[in-house]
Order: sequence, then structure tokens, then C-alpha cells
Amino acid sequence: MIYARLSSGLLLFNNLWFNNHFSLLRHGLR
Repeated sequence: MIYARLSSGLLLFNNLWFNNHFSLLRHGLR
């Protein structure tokens, strides 16, 4: 299904962005 693929891709992108943001936040708090 196209919807499943799109949702999975969106989840992956969200996870990558969240990890990057979280690491930046940790560096800023340090």
C-alpha cells in the first residue's frame, strides 16, 4: 500500500529529525 509506505517514511524522517533536535538540545543544555 502506498499509504503504509508514506506513513513509514514519515515516521523515519520524524525519528531522524527528533534525534538530531534532541542531540542539539542536549549539547545546548550542557
